[in-house]
Amino acid sequence: MRIAIVQLNLNQYRYYDQFLNHMEDIIVEAKLNNADLVVFPEDINLCVLWAKYSDLATFTIKPILEHLFEYIISRINLSWMKAIIATDKQEKIITSAFKTLAKKHQINICSGTYYIKENNNLYNVCSFYDRNGKFN
Repeated sequence: MRIAIVQLNLNQYRYYDQFLNHMEDIIVEAKLNNADLVVFPEDINLCVLWAKYSDLATFTIKPILEHLFEYIISRINLSWMKAIIATDKQEKIITSAFKTLAKKHQINICSGTYYIKENNNLYNVCSFYDRNGKFN
């Protein structure tokens, strides 16, 4: 079994499609190198702290303030915010993206860690998706 271990700058993505496209680029590169499994890094959820499912791709020019916000957020260590951010939204974005990509590219994926809340406790978890996109 050939395993691709991903070293990733945890950039902030405002939209699901941005996150999905970047993860797909990484998976395509791993497939080109004959990987059977792609393992993403811990705290992958920090990439999608404020991500939304809708995309503004129809607009060709983003406002200057939006670019400034993205620039600033991408350079701040936000790990202290883990406990107050909506973990259910992050989990949904991460699991949806990796499930889709595992099935599309017929590759096994370990999502990297993200946080879930259960019974008022915060847990650090990761998900495994087989080549068919099935969550294990």
